[in-house]
Amino acid sequence: MTSLRSRIIHDVAFGPSFTGEISYAKALLRSAQNSSLTIFDCCYLSAELMIN
Repeated sequence: MTSLRSRIIHDVAFGPSFTGEISYAKALLRSAQNSSLTIFDCCYLSAELMIN
C-alpha cells in the first residue's frame, strides 16, 4: 500500500507464489484507513474484493 502523493510505502503483503494476489490484497485492505481513497490496479478487479 503506497501513498500516491509521497510514494511512501505504508504496508506490504507477500508470501509464497502459489498464494493468489487477491489474498494479499485482502490482507492489505485491513490496514486501509476509513478516510482513504483506495485505487486498485485492473488485475485486482474482483466483486468479492470490492464488496469487502
